[in-house]
Amino acid sequence: MDCKRISAIQFEDSSHKGILKKVIFSKLELISATTQIAYSELIAGMEINDHFHDSMEEVFLILEGSCEFYMNGEIYFLEKEAVIKVNPKTRHKIKATSHLRFFYFGVAL
Repeated sequence: MDCKRISAIQFEDSSHKGILKKVIFSKLELISATTQIAYSELIAGMEINDHFHDSMEEVFLILEGSCEFYMNGEIYFLEKEAVIKVNPKTRHKIKATSHLRFFYFGVAL
């Protein structure tokens, strides 16, 4: 069994400029098609730019705060305990409207 404490994991750069993440488990540590389980925080006003993934599905779980989640031209207002799934090839963007803490999970197809 692998057990980790988020507070003991160091923040590192993500593929989104200026955004930091804590990789809890990477694909090298997992035997499933999961590419990554990570934790991130954004301060109010920070954005993860519009992008998509060719072959990865993502699930976001909001732990604290709120954000505007843009997906294929639609805006979803997410708050604590909201969970949203993004299919591969789906354009998405996140804008924090308050201090935002969230987990995200990536699964390759």
